[in-house]
Amino acid sequence: MQTVAIPDLKQLPPIPEPGSVYLSVNLAHVSPGLVWGLARQLGLCPELAYMQTLRGVEIHALLHHEQRQPDSLLGDDFDPLTDALVDGGIDSTAIRFVYGGKRAVA
Repeated sequence: MQTVAIPDLKQLPPIPEPGSVYLSVNLAHVSPGLVWGLARQLGLCPELAYMQTLRGVEIHALLHHEQRQPDSLLGDDFDPLTDALVDGGIDSTAIRFVYGGKRAVA
């Protein structure tokens, strides 16, 4: 599989780097207008992003990205936000929340 970078469009990694936190919504499963409107109501600034997968390219609304210390634990930091997305009508299967934890050293 060949990876191609598209200028001015963020690429989501299938496996995040240590400490990276991503919250996005797969737009194939929900109305983009609903996602953008709800995200703005929640104080977020969604960005269009894509992710290369084995099945092809997925288009996402990137709602949050941050870098934390790889050793830090998230706990339930994002539960209220993901709950608000579901309560706002976004199918939970469309929500992608990933955190790159500390990698084991061989």
